[in-house]
Amino acid sequence: MTAHGPSPKGTATQGSILNPPPSAQSARFPPDFGQRVLLTVDTEEEFDWNAPFQRAGYGLEHTRELARFQEFCEEIGAKPVYLVDWPITEASGAIEVIGEAVSRGAAELGMQLHSWVNPPFDEDLN
Repeated sequence: MTAHGPSPKGTATQGSILNPPPSAQSARFPPDFGQRVLLTVDTEEEFDWNAPFQRAGYGLEHTRELARFQEFCEEIGAKPVYLVDWPITEASGAIEVIGEAVSRGAAELGMQLHSWVNPPFDEDLN
């Protein structure tokens, strides 16, 4: 079975997370490749994980620290990938800091979806 379903009869199973390649087929990088790190930052609203989910009443106080965090990342040569959700896209301070860093090539942008705060609100609040 591949990630997309069963393999056609007689073909090799490639790309399946269930069948990793043998160690002899592992990727090899040249000695000067160096180390690589992927830094993802869940950039989301503040909420109480122990309370029922709500579409309103969340916090965004922490976004005031994004500029300081971005500055730290740049000082150590890191290029964070901010995984934002809807409330962050509506927070002017976050938009300014992350947008400016992305436009300079000092950060990347991704998204995450919290169904309780990301429109459209077609799903049950859960």
